[in-house]
Order: sequence, then C-alpha cells, then structure tokens
Amino acid sequence: MAELLRVEGLAAGYGEARVINNLDLRLEDGKTLALLGRNGVGKTTLLNSLIGITTLRAGRLLLDGVEQTKMLPHQRAISGIGRTPQERIILRSFTVEEDLTAVATPGPWTPDRVFKMFPRLRERRRIMGR
Repeated sequence: MAELLRVEGLAAGYGEARVINNLDLRLEDGKTLALLGRNGVGKTTLLNSLIGITTLRAGRLLLDGVEQTKMLPHQRAISGIGRTPQERIILRSFTVEEDLTAVATPGPWTPDRVFKMFPRLRERRRIMGR
C-alpha cells in the first residue's frame, strides 16, 4: 500500500514548551493508527501539530507525498488534514441546520449530504441546539 502520512523528526509544543521531541511516524493508506498513553505524553500535541496549531521546532510532515510542514492550518485542511474534537460543541442559539452551516465553506459536505447520512438531523433541522 502507498504511504498516506509521514512525520519525520517532529519537535513541537506550545510557545517555549517543547512537548514532542524527534518523533517519526508512518501510516499507510487504508490503515488505522491508535494513539495510547497517559495524560500529558503528547497525544493531543501530535494531533495539533498535524493540523498546524503548535509551535513547530523541527521536522517534516507529508500527506500523500506532498510536503505540508510550512502550510497554514487552513491550507492543511484543504489538503485533507483535519481533526474532530472529542467535545460536543454546538451553538445553543442556532438551529441544527444553522449549526451545520455557520462556518461552512464550499466543498463536498453540504447540509443535504449530511442529512442523507443522518436522516434524523433533517427531521430536527429547525430545532434549537441544547
């Protein structure tokens, strides 16, 4: 299989704090990777580094062979690198449909496509978030 993701010599953290030092990682297309570890070992920092919101000290990041290291977070998102937070964050003053479209950008994920995947959301699209 082709290599989907490659991280080489990653050193990253927040401000002056270095959380990850010299991490190498390779992930083949179609494979799954689980990050396990106790609190504070760098799991979230790695994910934040992949999407570009940490202070990068060293290393390279390639997605499908394309260099991503110097890309801004929004450019990485366009390339296909993203993160879905564990928290359930909704805007309580918005309807379900407004919550889906508040920060939407043109692309394949339209409300209709989401509603086809999750029909109950279509039924509840006018209900306020709770």
